[in-house]
Amino acid sequence: MKNYYLFGKFTVISCIMLFVFLLTVANAQTRPTQNIPPCFCCESVNAYQLTPNPPPITGTNKICPCGGDIFNTIACPGAAITWTVVSNTGTPTITFTGQSTSTITLNSFVPGAAVSVTITVTISCGKISITNHIIAQIKPVPDASFPYSITANGLGGYTVTATAGPSAMALGNAWRFTEIVPANTPCTSWGYGSSIPGCTISGFNYLYQGGGTSFTWTSAGTCTILPGHTYRIIHWVEKCSATWEASDCRALKWVCFTITPSAKLAPSGGNAKSAYPLKGTKVELQNVSENNQVNVLTEEMLKESKSMKDLKK
Repeated sequence: MKNYYLFGKFTVISCIMLFVFLLTVANAQTRPTQNIPPCFCCESVNAYQLTPNPPPITGTNKICPCGGDIFNTIACPGAAITWTVVSNTGTPTITFTGQSTSTITLNSFVPGAAVSVTITVTISCGKISITNHIIAQIKPVPDASFPYSITANGLGGYTVTATAGPSAMALGNAWRFTEIVPANTPCTSWGYGSSIPGCTISGFNYLYQGGGTSFTWTSAGTCTILPGHTYRIIHWVEKCSATWEASDCRALKWVCFTITPSAKLAPSGGNAKSAYPLKGTKVELQNVSENNQVNVLTEEMLKESKSMKDLKK
């Protein structure tokens, strides 16, 4: 009888200890304790606390297609952290670095028709999980188009002007003005073109002007442009930066034109001024060719970027 009494007493004590343990674990799952931090997982002993719920996501609400935007959630030792980044159109696929950690960094992408993305994080401990998502807008690709004009400034001189469009005004801009040699060369943005006769600027045989939303070039002395020759204006716009960085993530637009030979009139009555259009007269152009590229990266453009960065220093 005494043995049965001892056995029963031991069983009661064991049940009480088990109850206390289970109660401790249950409390650990539902509220912070001194021993378990706010977000913690120890699946092997079924001890966890996944708070706050939903997990926070911090980061910009406007992402740049150039990449580099960072999103964070709470650190949760022992838990599995899974991220997804999906555009509202399903394409493009937006890749990132940092999966399984509390911080991810988006890679560059071509937006296509997408205007927003959904960023989702899920934190799991065994079969228990909490999740959250945010929607971020994609910054639109700026339009690098530009109105331009070529006017006479008297005695055979010309002034070339161009101005960035509204979507480029708050971003970094750069311009280049060159002659195309030979004149029948296809109008493209590649290469540096030939020097404009008599012009040497910053040690280069072309005009480069960074950081301005407008461009002006005026004939001076032997530095001039000539009827019958073909010239090219190139305009770059940073996709996201407010300053000109000469990055590889930019929109661009270029135009080639030839001043019509009739822009230079035959002298009359010995009056040399009549040989040229009057000052301020808009010059007639021919062989105008325009093109637009959004995000073109080639070996030539990478070399071009390097030269711009060198010049920018």
